Amino acid sequence: MLIANGYQLNANYMKLLTHISSIFPLRGLGGLFLVCCLLFAGCGDKNDPYIPEPEPPVTPPAEKENIVFNLDGNLIRAGKTTAGDAVFNIDGNYIRAGEKATGDVVFNIDGKLIRAGEKKTGDVVFNIDGDYIRAGEKADGDIVFNRDGVFVRGGEGDENNIIFRMIKWLDDDYKIYSGDNTKGQPVFRIIKWLDNDYKIYPGNNTKGQLVFRIIKWLDDDYKIYSGDKTGGQPVFRIIKWLDDDYKIYSGDKTSGQPVFRIIKWLDDDYKIYSGDTYY
Repeated sequence: MLIANGYQLNANYMKLLTHISSIFPLRGLGGLFLVCCLLFAGCGDKNDPYIPEPEPPVTPPAEKENIVFNLDGNLIRAGKTTAGDAVFNIDGNYIRAGEKATGDVVFNIDGKLIRAGEKKTGDVVFNIDGDYIRAGEKADGDIVFNRDGVFVRGGEGDENNIIFRMIKWLDDDYKIYSGDNTKGQPVFRIIKWLDNDYKIYPGNNTKGQLVFRIIKWLDDDYKIYSGDKTGGQPVFRIIKWLDDDYKIYSGDKTSGQPVFRIIKWLDDDYKIYSGDTYY
């Protein structure tokens, strides 16, 4: 073996250089440059070949999902699979909380109108316009949900993953709009009634038939009951997950697949997404 410039070269490689020089005489700087290139190429440990670093795996983008519910017989389940929690069940013209026919009546269906509570005198929360579920009683109300086969999606199509937007209107007074809207006719209005006690009315109402009532249960833990109830089986439960990040579960659950996720967007401005989506 020979030593050149601190590197060990194989004798056979040197013979190769001699053979090349006999074919192409090496003269001047050009020849010197060629020799240097060949010597550099021959340097190194033949038992330690260069192995390129593998490319890091590409993480696929998270799917933007706007499926809020799926229809499983008479059950209305959270998310897009029949493994989702039963949020509501349809019992004739009643839409009840949970999966049991004894669940509290949250809405009643009056022709094309969906009213709060069990009476036909209840305030109109939604109206049915073909495959669209619109806010309020008018056929030109904002589209809150759309039916796509067995799926119930947020908004008008299959891309709008912001289901609601909640804007603080006055102290202890919030309006919930459909989609990414921040004005117009709200779907719900939340009024603080007492400390740790909030009432949710349909539309722009601040009195009359309640749709839901929110009771603070523990720190960062709220239960949402149907109508004017303050106890029993809740329809939803809100758990603070991180700062400015809340998850809404069905029933009395505190973990698993959430139905909605609330993200603070700006001061007094919150976006409500379907499932565990947050963008």
